[in-house]
Amino acid sequence: GLAMLRRAVRNARLVAGVASIVLVAFGNFAAYLYIRLAIDEVDPASTAWLLVAWGVGGMVGNIAAGALVRWLRPTAAAAPVLIAAGLLSTAVATSLPLLAVGVVVWGIGFNMVPVATQVWVTRVEPERAESAMGLQVTAFQVAITLGASAGGAIVDARGVGAALLIGASFAALAALGFGLLRVPSA
Repeated sequence: GLAMLRRAVRNARLVAGVASIVLVAFGNFAAYLYIRLAIDEVDPASTAWLLVAWGVGGMVGNIAAGALVRWLRPTAAAAPVLIAAGLLSTAVATSLPLLAVGVVVWGIGFNMVPVATQVWVTRVEPERAESAMGLQVTAFQVAITLGASAGGAIVDARGVGAALLIGASFAALAALGFGLLRVPSA
């Protein structure tokens, strides 16, 4: 209920973590919707297999986050670092091998985020885990909407490379946020 949610929002560490979640989701989705455009700038014939590679990287990221969750703080911080690195590599790629590395690293990093952040919010707010998860999901969805909208405006004004670089910047800020936040042990 709302009373439980109000109590959860009083947890400053939870709110700071949710802000980091907003940053990473915003950054990812400012770029992700335009991944095809980024691929087309380097090798349009490779679009299908690079999207599959992003998805395979995503499966690896999900599994890796689950395996690394005992080291939650570094895992939660590493996921956005991987996103930033993948976005940066994708933005500067002029060859298919560098583009492929960027896309796969991006897929790994982004798909680590849901696992790491779900565990993170439940550790930070164990008494009101349902409210914390609701807050996380809501923040994520709002960030998707805002990131996609901002990314579209950036692509229209400055091109897909600029959207990738903005996304990388927001992911790097999220990594800093998660890196600075202490997480209670399980």
